[in-house]
Amino acid sequence: MALNYIPLRSDTLSEIDEQLLEAFRRFGIELELFFEYYLLYSPRNIYLLKAPEEVEPLLEILLTNPNKISYYGLPAFQRTPLGWKPSTRFAQSFGHFFKRNYVKLLSKDLLRRFVESYPIDLTGSSEVQSSQLEDGWVVALWEKWVIGVGTYKSGIIRGHIPKTWKKELLSFL
Repeated sequence: MALNYIPLRSDTLSEIDEQLLEAFRRFGIELELFFEYYLLYSPRNIYLLKAPEEVEPLLEILLTNPNKISYYGLPAFQRTPLGWKPSTRFAQSFGHFFKRNYVKLLSKDLLRRFVESYPIDLTGSSEVQSSQLEDGWVVALWEKWVIGVGTYKSGIIRGHIPKTWKKELLSFL
């Protein structure tokens, strides 16, 4: 996996590939939130690295040994056939800033169904609030918490919760 990087600042935005920016735009995320970060990317993954003042030695380590990125950087997006998928960690850290492609589940029953990956029909449901949904990846919230990531297609959402997080969530429901 070859990594590239660019600091996220107002003067570097024009240098960022449009396909990478699409990952953030899909969710209405303002890039200004990440102006203290470096964007590290490969053709399939996007990571965010909070930039310390002396970032060059760390970048050198990561570029020569990209498997260490998970120790220092936050996995933000992964390219999938459905488009850029936000990681659960990224969604839980920054999902409150998403302005598009999110759903708020308003009942515990819907929360349980989402966590268990059952399809949920949003058509006419009063138990869900949503914002500008497009087919593809979405983020789900319950009360004030970001639960995780799911898919949306033709009015149906389905949760894609990691097994370890799913088990923990279900123990509270």
